[in-house]
Amino acid sequence: MHLEVFAEGDSFLHKLDPRIKILVFLTFAILCAISKGILIPSLYFMLSLLFILIAKLNFKNLLNRLVGANFFIPFYMDIYSFKLQK
Repeated sequence: MHLEVFAEGDSFLHKLDPRIKILVFLTFAILCAISKGILIPSLYFMLSLLFILIAKLNFKNLLNRLVGANFFIPFYMDIYSFKLQK
């Protein structure tokens, strides 16, 4: 059994060279972070959904992982907003 369930697969995205995946991810993240407004992040979100479909990921496992990973974001945002008010 592999510990990372999303690493196993036989889709086009799974077969890509890891260096290409890292470059695409970094470009994707940087362009999303420096964008102004909501249009570009919305387009990137739709592109992410397309990647999920292409990779044939188990959507239930993905949602469980995202809930666990993003659980602390509201707390961080709350603490960060108090820091900005000072």
